Amino acid sequence: QLWSTYSTAPTISPSGSVSVNYREDKTFQIKPGTNYRISDVLVDGESVGAVSSYLFSGVTANHTLKATFTPITHTIISSSGDHGSISPAGSVTVKQGANKYFAIKADTGYHVKEVLVDGVSQGAITNHTFYAVKAAHTIQARFESNVRILTHVSTLSIPEGKTGILKAKLSRLPPSDVVVSVAWFRGDPD
Repeated sequence: QLWSTYSTAPTISPSGSVSVNYREDKTFQIKPGTNYRISDVLVDGESVGAVSSYLFSGVTANHTLKATFTPITHTIISSSGDHGSISPAGSVTVKQGANKYFAIKADTGYHVKEVLVDGVSQGAITNHTFYAVKAAHTIQARFESNVRILTHVSTLSIPEGKTGILKAKLSRLPPSDVVVSVAWFRGDPD
């Protein structure tokens, strides 16, 4: 007589108490369930590794066959720039087939500029869910100040030898210093 057992949803076939004629061979198939992998197989309490089948050759005594399984997992790396956060943050382990939710929050005075999922912009979203995870992923949040630099014109043309005035102001009182840069993009540098 042979006995086989299994740990979670995966199967050993045939299973249970299996009768085998004296000196007969008997093969058992070990199949992990969806989103699981074979962790180890024990024959009469001794490990034979993570095998997917086992042959009892010329059976002359009772034996046991036990398989253990573990969930397949994947890693999602989440990160955020300055002035905000993403939760959970860092290296997050997710079971294959599971969903994983991420919340994105900007600090006071800032807003979400964009969120990149696997390097592709998803826009200025404040949450993202990975559904039925089957691979590793990345998610990165970027933030920017609510304070905008306002000018009375977007470009200023200045004739040679003349001067021009560019009026600039901030859209609101900033939480910290704001650097304003002006650059020429056409014409000669003088």
